[in-house]
Amino acid sequence: MEGIEEKFSITLDKNGWTVLKNKKYHGNLSDQTVLTTLPMVQELSAARHWKPSDVPASSTCPEPNSTSLDSSKSPPKPLISEVSTKIISEKMDKKIQPCFTLSKSAGEGGMDDLVAEVELPSVVTGQKVEVNVGEDRLVVEAPRNLLDIFVPVSLDSDKAKAFFITSTKVLVLKVPILHS
Repeated sequence: MEGIEEKFSITLDKNGWTVLKNKKYHGNLSDQTVLTTLPMVQELSAARHWKPSDVPASSTCPEPNSTSLDSSKSPPKPLISEVSTKIISEKMDKKIQPCFTLSKSAGEGGMDDLVAEVELPSVVTGQKVEVNVGEDRLVVEAPRNLLDIFVPVSLDSDKAKAFFITSTKVLVLKVPILHS
């Protein structure tokens, strides 16, 4: 308190103060967010910045019209069942690979862009998504998903852009291709 008095040239009333010993805060600590630069992932409502004519070069999602060979119906699950916590913790530790699509589109300045569309159905906001772009690698990590792929081209990671479309829950990455 003396340091505050000296710094601001004021006198403080020392009666009625609570001095916290070995505590960093008093009461409930709320989440603090400090934004110093633009976020790496920007949220868009329902906007699309690519043409539907861009046909994806590769896809990991199953076709929606595919039917199962087994047409027998399984009995309905009971409404209440006992679950082991060990099984739940094992399932929570594993991150699944999300469905993704890679395509190549014409970018700015005559350079081609690698466009990656990653489906993240469990993600509500783009703040929970971490994106890392290397020279030939894309890593997208969300609370329940992990995508770690190598691409056969050299990427310009400094000019990479990421957009999370909240209505479709799709992360769109646009990365300029240096050379194939």
